[in-house]
Amino acid sequence: MIGRVGVRGVAVAMQAVCMVLIARQQGPAVFGLYAIGIAAGAISGTILGLGSSSRALRILREREPVVMASSLALVRLVGSAFSWLVVACILLGLGAPWPIALAVGLIAATDQVCEVEQATRAGFLEQASSTYVILIQRLLPFIAVCIGWYFQGNVIVWYAAAALLVMILVLVKPIRRFDGRLDLPDALRGSLGYWIASLSQALQQFDVPVVRLVVGEVGVGLYSAANRLVGPLGILVNSVVVVVAPKLGTIQDARHRLKAFLRLTMWVAAFGVVIAIASPLVAEIAIWLLGPEYSAARPLLIGITIAAAVSVPSQVLQSYLYFEKRPGSVARVGYFSVGSGLIALAVSGTLLGTSWLWLGPFTMYILMTTLLIYVVMRGRERHRPTL
Repeated sequence: MIGRVGVRGVAVAMQAVCMVLIARQQGPAVFGLYAIGIAAGAISGTILGLGSSSRALRILREREPVVMASSLALVRLVGSAFSWLVVACILLGLGAPWPIALAVGLIAATDQVCEVEQATRAGFLEQASSTYVILIQRLLPFIAVCIGWYFQGNVIVWYAAAALLVMILVLVKPIRRFDGRLDLPDALRGSLGYWIASLSQALQQFDVPVVRLVVGEVGVGLYSAANRLVGPLGILVNSVVVVVAPKLGTIQDARHRLKAFLRLTMWVAAFGVVIAIASPLVAEIAIWLLGPEYSAARPLLIGITIAAAVSVPSQVLQSYLYFEKRPGSVARVGYFSVGSGLIALAVSGTLLGTSWLWLGPFTMYILMTTLLIYVVMRGRERHRPTL
């Protein structure tokens, strides 16, 4: 497990370097457009993906796992193609050059395809294969962006070229897995609960449009730079969850399963405390990497780092509720906390300015984590373990 999580940690670092190089080369304004495109891809991809990634993590509990895996892969692939078009059209409408618009759309679509395939392989307990997906998903773009930076090319376009290669490589196994059978009605109908829950994640992506509305393009560039650099911390925790949760989900006894998930929650919460304490140092390192034009983002970086630290236990708790077939609980918590966070984001940006935008994600994650703890413990009160 340590080796597999370590590989994911390296992948996270490579993604962070890519974001730094894109932000430095393109500047806050263009990086803001890039962030809008990625957010639009996440929103459209979540809507069109129909909760396929969340369902794929528990693929072994399906009646015919291989058939369902192929069906979910097809749903995700078709949804990603439409998501690519949505992103490109939005960025073209905002005045982005067409190569940038198409490139960002392709990057977003590739991430969606990789997400469901990584979850599927983890669901089959093929952790080495799942690790391979995330490794090439980050390694090839990292190499491409570094080459583009060296030759002074547009690093976003180089990133997109590598993303296309990644998609081709990742799709090899789903094609080989396909045995000629699909069950699209069950894939669509049975994923409804996961889809409703995942829509709260799509709602979360509206933070970038809200920031653009209240503080403008430069402000959204600073906010996005802070989010993108701190984001890998959450991805690292998610990597732990993807590795460990499918195994914990196979525990048959409900009381022991809850106990195992709560122990994992405590470990990642401890990691979150360390990150929160180190937030000023994280901010200084980020500004040193991004350049002096991002120095105004210092309060944002500190606040968003603390918000990310608060969020880490929620990933484990959501995973537990999915394994317990309670996606509706995840959905209700998600809608309330994300909606509250967007309101806090708009209010803080309008009344207090760019430096206080961190109040939005902080409000969202503190509510999400608190409510998920309440939901989990209320639902299993009679099985409360002694830790």
